[in-house]
Amino acid sequence: MINRRRLFGKPYGVLTALGCVLAGLLLFQGAAQAAKGVSINVGSVAVDDVLYPGRSYHLATIAVRNTGTDTDDYTFSFIYAEGQEELRPDASWLVLQPETVTLEPGEQAAIRVGLRLPVKVRPGEYFAFLTAHPVLPAEGAVAVGVAAAARLRFEVVPASFIQGLMFRAGDWFAKNAPWSYLLAGAAALSLLWTVVRRKFAVSVQVRRRKPGPDDRGDSP
Repeated sequence: MINRRRLFGKPYGVLTALGCVLAGLLLFQGAAQAAKGVSINVGSVAVDDVLYPGRSYHLATIAVRNTGTDTDDYTFSFIYAEGQEELRPDASWLVLQPETVTLEPGEQAAIRVGLRLPVKVRPGEYFAFLTAHPVLPAEGAVAVGVAAAARLRFEVVPASFIQGLMFRAGDWFAKNAPWSYLLAGAAALSLLWTVVRRKFAVSVQVRRRKPGPDDRGDSP
C-alpha cells in the first residue's frame, strides 16, 4: 500500500516547493531574455582600400533596431573569433557617432562607425566582429547575452612614423575646423613676425676708438 502521508509529507513537500522556485526562476530568466533584442541592417563591413597608421576612417553607417520589448541603450564593440589567425583590432580604435542610442521597442537609429588607427600599429590583416548590443548594466547586475554582429576585415600597410604623425595632424585639423586653421594661421603670423623683426632690427652701437697712427695726419 502506498503511504500517502509519506509521499506528500514534509520531505516531499520541501522538494516540491524547491521545484516550484526553480521553475519560477527559469521562467523569469526566459522572460528577461525575451524582453531584450537587437538587429542591424548589415552582415559585413567591406573595406576595399588599405589603411594607414595614424589616420581616421569612416567604415559604415549602420542602422540598429530594438527588437525586444523593453527600452534599452545600444552601442557597438569588437568581439573576436576563437583562435583566429588575423590580428585583432583594439577596442580603443573604434569611433562611434553617437556612442550610444536609446531605442524604444521597434525603434531604430543610425550609428556612424569608424576607425582611428594609432601612429604605431602593426601592419597586417585584421579581423573582428563588429557587434551591436545593449549597454552593459551596472556592476553586479546580470548581463543578458543579446547581440547582432557584422564581419569586419581590413589591412594596415606599413608607413613611416613621420607619415603617421602627418596623417594624424591632418585628421585633427579637419575634425576641429575652423578653429584649428585659425590657430595655425595665428601661429604662422607670429613666427613670420619674429623672423622679420630679427632680420631687419637695427642695432646702433657707438664706440669710441682711440686714435691710431693712420688717424693723426702729417705734422706741419
